[in-house]
Amino acid sequence: MVVMLYFSIFSAYAAHPLVSEDNTTQGSGRKQIELNSDFASMSNVDTNTAAFTYTYGISNEVDFFLTYHIHGVIQVVKVLD
Repeated sequence: MVVMLYFSIFSAYAAHPLVSEDNTTQGSGRKQIELNSDFASMSNVDTNTAAFTYTYGISNEVDFFLTYHIHGVIQVVKVLD
């Protein structure tokens, strides 16, 4: 229990699942829409990302997918008085 508490105090990083992590196909004629977004802030730079993915099952073994990403970066410059 002490070991679990020790490791729980550190930062954790996560990411969106990759398309390759899906273990099955959509199936013939089936569709799927995925929407996701991220926001990160480090020192003086803020970034945000959004993604849209459309998947269509061509057959039971093959899927077709399109992904569109939007990425933005904001840099904050601090002025000293």
